[in-house]
Amino acid sequence: MCSTEYWPLLPKTSLELDFYHYYFDSYEFTSNPKVTSSSSTNSHKRVKQSSFEKLRLPVPPLPEQRRIADILSTVDEQIQQTDEIIKETKELKRGLMQDLLHKGIGHNEFKEMYIGPKRSTLPVDWDVVQLGGIADIQSGSTPKRSNQKYWDNGTIPWIKSGEFNDGVVSKTEEYITEKALEETGCAVFPQGTLLIALYGKGTVSKTARLGIDATTNQAIAGLLPESGDFDPRYLQYYLIDSRNTLLNVTVNPSSDTGRTNIYMSALRQFKVALPPLEEQEAIADRISAVDEKISDEVEYKQHLKDLKRGLIQDLLTGKVRVNTD
Repeated sequence: MCSTEYWPLLPKTSLELDFYHYYFDSYEFTSNPKVTSSSSTNSHKRVKQSSFEKLRLPVPPLPEQRRIADILSTVDEQIQQTDEIIKETKELKRGLMQDLLHKGIGHNEFKEMYIGPKRSTLPVDWDVVQLGGIADIQSGSTPKRSNQKYWDNGTIPWIKSGEFNDGVVSKTEEYITEKALEETGCAVFPQGTLLIALYGKGTVSKTARLGIDATTNQAIAGLLPESGDFDPRYLQYYLIDSRNTLLNVTVNPSSDTGRTNIYMSALRQFKVALPPLEEQEAIADRISAVDEKISDEVEYKQHLKDLKRGLIQDLLTGKVRVNTD
């Protein structure tokens, strides 16, 4: 007996099943309202058996079916291989961060110190400092939504913590006006500023570096170096690596059970291991190189997915014919 979710297709003639696997997964098929319908209980589309049985399917010559399936499966294999490379490179990054952010570069002498609740081993020439001792920490604000003069045709980038990805933010979803800047006291953080999310379920402790000058909402704090005491890239990697400690030490439940807060006073007192500035830059350079590799592979994966989408559109509809020789 077949499940109500699945029913078998038994070909009456020679068919390349992989070809039809791709066809039934294509937009050409899944967007056809004559064949599919949305369930009333969820957003999943269902194939209507009565309509499917009447469907006219494309049937290229069998060698062409096989060639098209081979082409698409080759792209799928490349996507899978790229996924593996991304996964392995992310593992490499985690190990590299753990090593460089605790042992540094080229050290032979170490000391043991408490950073937060745990005892850590650090190079002897590294300092342990409070964030408030090396950074001017400021929070953002939100101009009144009801005042259209603060938002309409705005040109000044305004960032929400939901846009953070522990990387660099170079564009924003919303903008405020010069009038909002003049009348509400929103601070403009300069390009390169390190930002951290102060609250929000799923976003608290997330970080971003500004690739542009921008303002932020009140759920975000900007960490501005005092006299160039830290490299924002190094500190970002350090805060990401120390996220569990950061959350355990500084985050407290708010009255809203769906949110947690990092209080500014606790953030200022949070301790970080700080190498000399030159070593901070060298550590950040090494980790950034791995980040660039990950970014390149993610971009290449998207290219492959776009390529596959285009091939499906061209090959499964017969717009482009393939050579089967």
